[in-house]
Amino acid sequence: MYSLRPSTAFSTIMDDLMDTFPRVLNNGSSAAFYPAVDVIENKEGISLTLDLPGVKKEDISINVKDGTLVVSGEKKKEQGKGSYTFSERPFGKFERSFKLANRLDADSISAKYEDGILEVSIAVKEENKPKSIVIK
Repeated sequence: MYSLRPSTAFSTIMDDLMDTFPRVLNNGSSAAFYPAVDVIENKEGISLTLDLPGVKKEDISINVKDGTLVVSGEKKKEQGKGSYTFSERPFGKFERSFKLANRLDADSISAKYEDGILEVSIAVKEENKPKSIVIK
């Protein structure tokens, strides 16, 4: 689980990074589908971009529970083309979880899916946005 809070300890980042590498079986095929993600923060909020090539939109689910954003789904193996001799393309069920910082507005979450890329946007709560004070 990734925390969407600033100042994450380096060791935690490295632990999370090592957990993202899929485990590989002896025959070279991947044990599970584990989509890569980029998290970008700006003054408006957080944007997550997940690589989901070959996943159909209807096979993706996005939920928020107890302050955690969960993106899950399934990349299905192609059927009917014959029997596989060798396959390096991962497939299967996946789940990525992200702890939401208190300053993010869970009610503002929006998502867009196009060409195998899922973009999830989460805005900063209005009370946490920077305000300029006019000097009189």
